[in-house]
Amino acid sequence: MKPYRDGKLDLARTYYALSQGLEWLSIVPVSDEVMDLAALVRARYSKLKLPDAIHLASAARHRCEAFLSADQGIGDLMIADHPLFGTRPPISVTVMRPDDPTLKSLLESLSS
Repeated sequence: MKPYRDGKLDLARTYYALSQGLEWLSIVPVSDEVMDLAALVRARYSKLKLPDAIHLASAARHRCEAFLSADQGIGDLMIADHPLFGTRPPISVTVMRPDDPTLKSLLESLSS
């Protein structure tokens, strides 16, 4: 939404390209299970915004090994139990923070 609101169409195009999928990026549907996990993530990490919780829950549900984000408000995720379903195998996602040159390189590769 923000790139459109700010008139940054190049960034909007980059985000759109991401949504089409890449070899190293999987786009997955948001299932009921992901939404339930996102609710649990928000309950335990109350400072997270809902879209961030949905992204983390999607990554966890699909066993993503790493979550790439420059957003300092998003941290590693670890959930070892569920209030409805009890103890399960732990759900965890490690957040990786790209440095500025790496982030710039990634964005440029998406634009081409």
